[in-house]
Amino acid sequence: MSFFKTLSWVKRMKIAAVGDVHSPKYLPMLIKALKEVEWSSIDVMVLTGDIINKGKVEFCAPVINNIRKFFKGTILGVLGNEEYDSVKRQLYRMCKITWLEDSSQMIDEVVFIGSRGSLDEPTSWQRRNVPNIRELYLARLKKIQNMLAENKDKKRVLIVHYPPRGETLKGENKAIWPMLSSSLLTKIIEEEQPEVVIHSHTHNSVKNYALIGKTKVFNTALPATNRIIVVDV
Repeated sequence: MSFFKTLSWVKRMKIAAVGDVHSPKYLPMLIKALKEVEWSSIDVMVLTGDIINKGKVEFCAPVINNIRKFFKGTILGVLGNEEYDSVKRQLYRMCKITWLEDSSQMIDEVVFIGSRGSLDEPTSWQRRNVPNIRELYLARLKKIQNMLAENKDKKRVLIVHYPPRGETLKGENKAIWPMLSSSLLTKIIEEEQPEVVIHSHTHNSVKNYALIGKTKVFNTALPATNRIIVVDV
């Protein structure tokens, strides 16, 4: 069997990804971006958190409804900091997509691992309102690492709202990087080397693609990219 014939059997997956729509704030930008994607080639849609603005769950439906005009397949989503825990159950009822909350989903031969993610330094609001926030972040990182390790023999895509510390933070004020990202997550990625990490949260990023070892890292924050990112796995 020739090498090129073998290559033809390798299944590729195309993922369309976007975050930080903050609906209704950037909904017009999303609608414009949806029109620019070749949807016939897309296998999975990923929403990387902050789909709604300030816990307003009623503004999730316009996001999903507009996506459904173009794409009828699987939509995966993770929570961002604007999807407040207090409205989470209501959001899950109103927005009928597959939510990954420190959990995983196998699609074809690819394992999608989803989490809100972690920060090195909790925000002042988090410190005031979530007494155990540091322990929560450490526990979440442990879950991510375990899921990556358990699926080492498979293709792995990690979806997080909060990014790993790295070059996709360039453009943000470096002084606040600890409150935007997780260097501990970067260490986990360096060790586990998933194929792809998809995140958002960094609205001012000027570099929306980077590498951590061999892992491809994509920032999909709509205010930073002005488009939907298409990722090949």
